[in-house]
Formats: sequence, C-alpha cells, structure tokens
Amino acid sequence: MNSALAQAPASIPPFTLKKFEGDETVSLDQFSDGVVVLDFFAYWCVPCRKVSTELEEHVQQFYAGKNGNPAGKPVQVLSLNIEQGRAARTRQYIRQTGASLVLDDVGGRVYKALGGRGIPYVIVLAKESNQWNVLYAHAGYEGVEKIRTVIDSVGAATGRSPADAPAVSLPTTHAVEIGSDGLWSNDILLTDTTATHVYTLGKTEFRTSYSFSTLEVDYNPAEEAFVFWREPA
Repeated sequence: MNSALAQAPASIPPFTLKKFEGDETVSLDQFSDGVVVLDFFAYWCVPCRKVSTELEEHVQQFYAGKNGNPAGKPVQVLSLNIEQGRAARTRQYIRQTGASLVLDDVGGRVYKALGGRGIPYVIVLAKESNQWNVLYAHAGYEGVEKIRTVIDSVGAATGRSPADAPAVSLPTTHAVEIGSDGLWSNDILLTDTTATHVYTLGKTEFRTSYSFSTLEVDYNPAEEAFVFWREPA
C-alpha cells in the first residue's frame, strides 16, 4: 500500500451506501472491474474543496475521456459525505466542486473502517482475487499526479503476453534450381551437378545446395557420341 499515513487496512469488504439526499443505493462491487477513488469530505472542510474539485476534473473526467487507465480499467470517484447535518451547505459544496457521485457515509461507517483520522482523506481501491485491496491511503492531499500514478499502475502487469498475440501469416514459396557443368577430353571426363532448394518466408530467403561431382580418367568415348556436325562426304 502506498501511503504517507498507513492507517488503512490492506483490504476491505464491499459496502453499499445511499446517494446524497436520495434512496438509490450504490455498491462498491458495481465497479469491480475498475479502479475506485474514495474522497471523504464534509462541507466545513476547507482543504476538501480543492481535493474534491481536482479529483472530479483531473481523475473522474480525465479517465472518462480516455476510456479508463492505460490498461483500460475504468476509473470511478466516489465522494463520501461524512457530515449529515446542514444538507443545504453540503448541496452548495457539491455545486462548487462539481462532485458527480456523492454518497452519504452515515456515521462515518466506511470512513472509520478505513482508519480515517482526518479529512481530506483519499483512498484508491482495486479488486483482485475477490477482495478490494487498498492501493493508496492518505490523510491530507499529495496532489492529483500522485493519485494518477497509482491508478495508472493498476493492470499494468497483466497486459497481453507475446503468446497471446495474434499469429502473423507470412507468404512462403519453394523452388528447386538444378545446374550441371562438364569438362571432357580424350582421356578425362569431369562433371559437376548442383541441386538447390530455395525456401522463401516473407522477405527472407533460405538456400540449401547439394552437389555431385564425377571424375573419370582414361576416358575414351565412342567417336559418334560427341559428333554434332560432320562435313558431308
């Protein structure tokens, strides 16, 4: 776990909370295929305003525009309100920060389970092996780049291996080349025969040659064997 204040547990069970001023519930497991950023806040927390604003703009909207992190994991920011009094002030906070998905953490149940000791408090979660792991936890604010570095690391080691890559079919050709040379006189016959197998794979050529040579001494062929033209009688 990456944290300046490592008070959070290594993993947490999934939770379900109601949306702010609504009856609709949102479960952590709805986002099990991606990365979840928890932003704990209260309307009276002055530094929380900067955190909530930047997480909405530079995390939620940033990754939505890129269809997830570099590994294609969707990213969701959940703004968790730990102050249930003075709802009008909380509504004003939400308008000013642009927080798009706000849940009521009644009594700070989730906040306490994650070791909360102060706000702003930012947690980054990802699900692996059927449990939600805490990848980052910090009370205070280290900046959006720190959080995005953690988000970008999720799924980075699970990219497609070379064995999973689609096979590339290259054109292949086969050919055979045969050449023969000979040298002879009245008492010597020398022959050299070469057969070459040419195999081409894409733009690469492989050549395999086989040679056979003969040498005969005291060679005395029949006269008619090499007569190609004779002066008429």
